[in-house]
Amino acid sequence: MITAGDLLIAPPRMRDSRFRKSVMLVTQVGLQGVQAMAVNRPMSRSVNEVIEDLNRHLDEDHVLYWGGPVANHTL
Repeated sequence: MITAGDLLIAPPRMRDSRFRKSVMLVTQVGLQGVQAMAVNRPMSRSVNEVIEDLNRHLDEDHVLYWGGPVANHTL
């Protein structure tokens, strides 16, 4: 059974490119499904680069990691 805090490691022959070579940290398990975030796929953009167009800036910048919901109707 999967629970929050578990790490899911993609098998070597994973065909789904969204998860291939990924390590996912499970953050929530519920009736709506499982939520997790990739912990090993940093992107080339930082938070400040993304929010720059909103005229915002963080004092401490952070690296963004690839991810997002598989279901596109949720955040």
